[in-house]
Amino acid sequence: MKKLGYISIVIVSIAWGISFVTTKIALEVFNPLGLMFFKFLFSMILFMVIMKITSTNFKVKKTDKIWFLLSTLFGFVLYFIFEGIAIDMLNASSAALILAFEPVVIMVMSYIFLKEKLSFAKKVVIPITIFGVYLIVFTTGGSSDLLGYMFMFLAIIMWGFYVIVSSKLTDKYSVLKITGIQATIAFFAFVPFIFTQNIDYSVIELKHILSVAYLGLVPSGLALFLYIFSLKAIGNTTASLFINFVPVVTAVLGVLFLQEVMTLNMILGGLIIVVAITFTIIVDLSTRNH
Repeated sequence: MKKLGYISIVIVSIAWGISFVTTKIALEVFNPLGLMFFKFLFSMILFMVIMKITSTNFKVKKTDKIWFLLSTLFGFVLYFIFEGIAIDMLNASSAALILAFEPVVIMVMSYIFLKEKLSFAKKVVIPITIFGVYLIVFTTGGSSDLLGYMFMFLAIIMWGFYVIVSSKLTDKYSVLKITGIQATIAFFAFVPFIFTQNIDYSVIELKHILSVAYLGLVPSGLALFLYIFSLKAIGNTTASLFINFVPVVTAVLGVLFLQEVMTLNMILGGLIIVVAITFTIIVDLSTRNH
């Protein structure tokens, strides 16, 4: 199960890295809040079909309803609102780069709220990965995009709370039930924002439709399912380390599809992140096998 957890979180990192590029494309037509409605429409339909096929119901204990509502508020509503606004204000790579701070936030919050211990390897990796991100961010000249970075940082804080609150549910319910219920609640939460759209349907192209479909079915559907599974399999802090792969994936795709500039420092920073995370995984596996 542990190895499957690592495979799952790698897939999640790639899927979320791609999502920053597809979000940027979708925002050419939709506004950030309205985009969430269409994204979670696809996500909700996906989960409802899978839950129907697997005979998974929506029943939960009355005492757990608050945890479902809070986890959805933090991880599906507030997180995606702040992230969408940030991506709209920044380029895809710059927005994704701030995610590298997420492991630090999750590790600290897990330590405070869940009493989850930090291994020596993880303590060493945190500043190393931050340095790698510093090299990348430094090349973007993003000081003028401070507001966008602030929204992205708020999104990270919300995701930290999502991880903490979701831990109240992972031991009681299946991954499918958790993500299915959360996606459904999120869809209805964003219904009012459909009326904020002022869409010129004449400019919608196939790339916009495919981008929204991808956002709903993969990063907000399959990837969230795999993320919850990885939390159960390898723990909050280890899973959070893999978020550092997201900026690397986004930076590469940003160059290929959005003509964003990738400098030597960005490449160097990306390599530092990958090497540091790989080191942590090897140490973690070797420690548990002895």
